[in-house]
Amino acid sequence: MAAGPSFRLLGIPVRIDLSFFVIVALLGFAARDLGFIVLWVAVVTVSVLVHELGHGVAFRAFGKRPQILLQGMGGLTSAPGTLSPVRDIVVSLAGPLTGMVLIGLPALWLQGQEATSSPGWDTALRVVVFVNIAWSLVNLLPVLPLDGGRVAASGLHLVLRRDSDRIAHGLSVVVAGGGALWALSREDTFLAFFAGFFVLYNLSQLAHLRADERTERLGADPVELDAHVDRLLTIGTAGAERLVRLQADLHDTGRFEDAVRVGQRTFPVVVGLGHPGAAAHVAYNVACSASRAGRSAEALTWLETAVEHGFSDRDLLDGDPDLAPVRTTAAFEALRSRLS
Repeated sequence: MAAGPSFRLLGIPVRIDLSFFVIVALLGFAARDLGFIVLWVAVVTVSVLVHELGHGVAFRAFGKRPQILLQGMGGLTSAPGTLSPVRDIVVSLAGPLTGMVLIGLPALWLQGQEATSSPGWDTALRVVVFVNIAWSLVNLLPVLPLDGGRVAASGLHLVLRRDSDRIAHGLSVVVAGGGALWALSREDTFLAFFAGFFVLYNLSQLAHLRADERTERLGADPVELDAHVDRLLTIGTAGAERLVRLQADLHDTGRFEDAVRVGQRTFPVVVGLGHPGAAAHVAYNVACSASRAGRSAEALTWLETAVEHGFSDRDLLDGDPDLAPVRTTAAFEALRSRLS
């Protein structure tokens, strides 16, 4: 991905890939008006930043160190480690609610103040309301990977535990499919295409879940596991997401050597996708698995890699029980001293 501006907001690292500006500008190009396109890009950029800052502040409230990336058609806020389902729901809701409360609702109120009305002002307010209320409401639909889909997935996990991911993706297919049919009935090709994308995404995730279930039956057979990893490596971003989850599942079930092996193969793929926060997350997880496997030198090397890719959570470094075997080493102390 092309490089773009990097900065900090409220102490949270932010990077905007140039692809974000390109896609947003293309979405506003139908107006055929340069002034409107500039207004559209500015409003969408600020609104998405505020949305992602909502996620980031919620992450910080739970002791995480978030990073924000704006790319393609949207934003992504990530942080090393995992959250409980309840906290994940809070973080997921924080983004759209922040945009609606801080920007959308005030703009909606101003729309009703006729005394301040002018053509340019009305256009700006319509765009602000559309982006921060209409888009936010769509984002709250129970469709993965939207925020509403994450809320549904976490809620299902709280209630059902087993098969919650499968049901969440199935629900996403039904809702997105219904949206696609509704859009087609209104002859809205773009919206139908947009909804269809989510149908295909969730169908692919269901296929990956079935593949992961086969992986769970592989036991400790490294040949079968490697063959499964090979398959996931061929499908880009979706495969990388499944590999990150597979790595975590292997670690959680005590298969530390397998988790290290999967993480080692996942890392270069995530780096190639251009998301340093995810790369730091994978490297940190490999370090944890290597530490639990008794491979201290390798764990320290992967911690170094995580720091090089942006990991900076000293509290997690100090408190993670997975790192207890390496925490007393001089190399660990030297690494820790580099973190702010």
